[in-house]
Amino acid sequence: MGISVKLKWIALLGLLITLPLQTSARELGGYVGLGMGFSVLDEVSPNTDTASSASKIYLGVRMFGPLGIEVGFYDLGNFNDGDDDVTGTGITAVGSLMAMNATLFAKAGVIDWGVEDVPSGAEINGTDLTYAIGIELPISQRVMFRTEWEVFQNIGEDSGSGAVGQDINMLNFGVNMNF
Repeated sequence: MGISVKLKWIALLGLLITLPLQTSARELGGYVGLGMGFSVLDEVSPNTDTASSASKIYLGVRMFGPLGIEVGFYDLGNFNDGDDDVTGTGITAVGSLMAMNATLFAKAGVIDWGVEDVPSGAEINGTDLTYAIGIELPISQRVMFRTEWEVFQNIGEDSGSGAVGQDINMLNFGVNMNF
């Protein structure tokens, strides 16, 4: 990479770091949270969807007022009679809107997922799209109750074996702490 390209990246990074300083402190901040609920694997054949318990931990930063970034670590559940364990790590852009005493939000990004066949230990991995909508309600000034519906697309798709990916829908309830 040439020096001029490196300088452009450094200048862009410097600009991105200083942009949050130009907005009010109330609109900025980070949060960490935990969500628990259930996920549903959308099967190809009708009426055969399967559900599992699911959980996630996440860390987010509001950088540009209502816009931010969130990273999540997911346990999406066990499917196929417990033979398939589905996990993932995702990064999303988050947009939020204050409505009375609640915050409505939407997210879109990517998830790096893994499906482990528990009996054999074999694993397939991939990266696909994810999106979500949700609502946060304040419990206190620093603690929020959060309900969220997330969709993870094409989980389990493997071009090598020809396996068709399936969507997983996750409904979770959680708490996040603002800092």
